[in-house]
Amino acid sequence: MDRSKDGAAEGAITAGAATGSDFLQLRIGAAPAGGRADWLAGELRRAIADGRLPVGSRLPATRVLAADLRVSRGLVTEAYQRLREDGQVAGRGRAGTVVVAAPLPGAGGPSPTPAPDPPPVPFTAPPARDVFDALVQMTNKGGSTCSAAGFAGVDLKDADGTSAPVHRGGEVPRITDLKPGDTATFSISYKVDFSGDSLASPTDIIVTPPNETHSVDLKWPADALKLGGSYDESIQVHPVGIAN
Repeated sequence: MDRSKDGAAEGAITAGAATGSDFLQLRIGAAPAGGRADWLAGELRRAIADGRLPVGSRLPATRVLAADLRVSRGLVTEAYQRLREDGQVAGRGRAGTVVVAAPLPGAGGPSPTPAPDPPPVPFTAPPARDVFDALVQMTNKGGSTCSAAGFAGVDLKDADGTSAPVHRGGEVPRITDLKPGDTATFSISYKVDFSGDSLASPTDIIVTPPNETHSVDLKWPADALKLGGSYDESIQVHPVGIAN
């Protein structure tokens, strides 16, 4: 190495020389007596941790680094081996020793500061879905194919005898052809009441199939969750589709 060009002092090495950059300088004079291998491993760990030796960069060959630091090759090999055991570097054959990961916490270099635990989320509702879908099925019991295009007309009948229309959802409907025996479905979505204060208590679903004028009275599903709020636009009917 021609030290006259970079001004490096005796016993110092630019570890980035293998890549042509001066991003890391090691001075063996700073190493404690009897602990040079530990010192060298620690210096390399710090360089990996702070990004001076990024993942993918190559360390100098052990004989080159040993010659520049004027130490035994075994000392450099021992330092590299400690980084291998930590999982920070790995041998890549002719490519040499390559950085593959940042130092592990407690490995001798600066450890990342753990992020604080997130604040607890206040418990504001029971652990259940806040929207429920009541599913309605329609079966073609005739002898020919029929079409069910778009939305069924739906009214909900309450326990007090009143009824309220259900608003359509925002989906684009499509034509559904039902062969004899085929079943189509549509759903009615609504917000669930977890408070117990809702006065809505549907008992029947009055359905007018698409393209039909007659209505069918169906019982409100016994296993349906309690409907929350009132009979407003939050209750929606969705387009008819072929059942899977």
